[in-house]
Amino acid sequence: DNNKNDILNGWDDDLCLNQNWINQAEKLRDELKSFDEKFDIVITTTLSRAQKTASIIKEAFDYEVETIIDKRFDEQAFWEYKWMKVCDLQEKYPDLKRNELIKIYRNNKVENLEQFENRVLEAYREISSKYEWKNVLLVSHGWTFRVINKYLNNLSFDDAYINVSAVWNSKMVKLPNYIKTNNL
Repeated sequence: DNNKNDILNGWDDDLCLNQNWINQAEKLRDELKSFDEKFDIVITTTLSRAQKTASIIKEAFDYEVETIIDKRFDEQAFWEYKWMKVCDLQEKYPDLKRNELIKIYRNNKVENLEQFENRVLEAYREISSKYEWKNVLLVSHGWTFRVINKYLNNLSFDDAYINVSAVWNSKMVKLPNYIKTNNL
């Protein structure tokens, strides 16, 4: 419900799945039943909402698949902005556009956006190398995928975080199976 209500929460808010999220995960599970490829590994985060989603999705598999929990794919924490509504930020900073507001709460006192990107990309590069010839299913969080998308497609801040559609709950996005050679 926090996403729907535009309330900021990250990895320091381990929210349970609401019924809407469960329905979305079950829908994806059902879609995956007709998926031609098999996954060798499922990687998810330490947050219970991602782990529950991974568990629901794995019901589609008629085979065993290893699950790895990796904290580096956790959502970014919002610390001093935790539980704040975006509209409250807009009232506090009325002259700022949405992209500038995002920079404020994404560059909080504990983990700024650059640190978050570095954490996610370190994990992504490691699994890309370690499991190069495996099909890996990553069950994570929207902004985590935005970081990976920014890296793979060499996007600017605005193109990665403002101008592109979010990866919504329980959507599957196939990442390219090539190695990106940029230096973010």
